[in-house]
Amino acid sequence: MDRVKELVKPRHPYTLHARASFEGYYTKFPLPSGASLILIIFTIPAAASRGSKTAHSVEITYVPADYGLRDDGKQVWQQGFKLRSMEGETWRANRDDRLSFRLETECDDVVHALISGHADSTVEYRVSAPPSGHRTSPDDADKSEPQIQFTAQTQLQSPWSQRTASPEGLWSRLPFLPLHWHVHSLSSTAEVNLKLPTEAHIDPRDTIGTSTHVHEEKNWATSFPSAHMWVQAREGILGSERGICLAGGRTLGVDAYLLGYRNESKDIELDFRPPFTVQAPLVGSTNIAPFMSCVRDWENRRFVLSVQDFTHRVVVRASAPKGTFFPLCAPFKDGARENWLAQSLSAEVEVEIWRRKRWVFGPWILILRDVFGKGSLEFGGEYYPKRGTEVTRN
Repeated sequence: MDRVKELVKPRHPYTLHARASFEGYYTKFPLPSGASLILIIFTIPAAASRGSKTAHSVEITYVPADYGLRDDGKQVWQQGFKLRSMEGETWRANRDDRLSFRLETECDDVVHALISGHADSTVEYRVSAPPSGHRTSPDDADKSEPQIQFTAQTQLQSPWSQRTASPEGLWSRLPFLPLHWHVHSLSSTAEVNLKLPTEAHIDPRDTIGTSTHVHEEKNWATSFPSAHMWVQAREGILGSERGICLAGGRTLGVDAYLLGYRNESKDIELDFRPPFTVQAPLVGSTNIAPFMSCVRDWENRRFVLSVQDFTHRVVVRASAPKGTFFPLCAPFKDGARENWLAQSLSAEVEVEIWRRKRWVFGPWILILRDVFGKGSLEFGGEYYPKRGTEVTRN
C-alpha cells in the first residue's frame, strides 16, 4: 500500500524525497560580465549514517567569461565544503502540486547553505562561509565576516513544458528507478549578490546584478549513473527564448536519454524520452536502438545525439574546445566523488529539427537548424577518462 501511495502522491519533483538515497541540486547563474556561477548542493543520508565525511557537500564554482578561449591567465575558482550534517524539512505537496521545501545546513557557524522552495515556484539560495571551510579556533568566527557570501532568489521560472512538469513525464512516478532527473526551470531571472575571496578574481560587475537564463535542476534516487552526458543551452529574450536541454547515460544496463527543445518564437516544443531514446546491448559490441544513435568522443570533446519518433527527429551536435573543461564532484552511495565529471560552458551546440512529410514512412524534411554559442557540455563517469584524477583543466 505504501508503494501505491508513493506512485499517486502529488509531490513536486523539486522537493525532497524521503526515500531517496541522495538528493543533488545544480543551479547555474549566468552573471553580468559573461562569467557564470555554479552552485551544487547535495546530501547523501545513507553515507551519513555510515559516518562518511563526504556525505553532504556544498560546491561553488566561478567560471570567468570565455574561460580557456584566450591566453589571459583567467582561472576557474572552486571551493567545496564537505559537511558533517544537513537537515531537510519536507511538506506534503498541495493538491495543486505547489513547491514547498527547505534544505539547510549550518556547521559550527562555519558554513551556512540554504535552498528553499516556495509555493509560487520561486527558489531562494544562500551560502555563507570562510574560504578555507574551517576555523582555526572557536573565536575565529567572530573576528571577520564570511569571505564567501552568495544570495539569490529566482523569479519568472520557465517550466520544462506546458504539458508536463518534468522531462521524465510519467517515468517520474516510478520510485524504483535508480535515478531521476528534474529540471525546475529552463530559464529564470534572479537578483544576485556575490562576494568571493580575492584569489577568485571576480569581475566587479558580478558582485551585484541581474542573472538571466538561470538553469535549475536536480537528481535524486538510488545512485548517480556510472556514465552520463549532459547538454544545455539557452538564448533569447523573454517571450522569444530558444533552448536545448538533454541528459542521459547508462542505467539498468541500457543507455537512455531525456531531451527537450524549445523555440518560443516558432512555437516549437519537442520532448523525447524512452522508449524512443534507449540503446540496449544485443551481442558483444552490437547495440539495438531503432530510434536513437549517439557518438561520445571525449578525445575531440564532441557529442552527437540523434533521436526520433514517428513524426519528428532531432539531431544535436555539441563540441567545446580543449582547455575549457573544469571538474565537478558527483554524489554516490559512499559519498562525494571528486572530479567525477568535466563540464565546459564554451560549447557550440547545433540542433536540427526534422519532420516527416507523411506519417511513419514519409521522407524527412529539415524544418529548422538552430545554433547556440556558450552552451554547456558535460562528460561524466566512464565517459570521462580522467575521472578521479588530480587533473583540474581539460
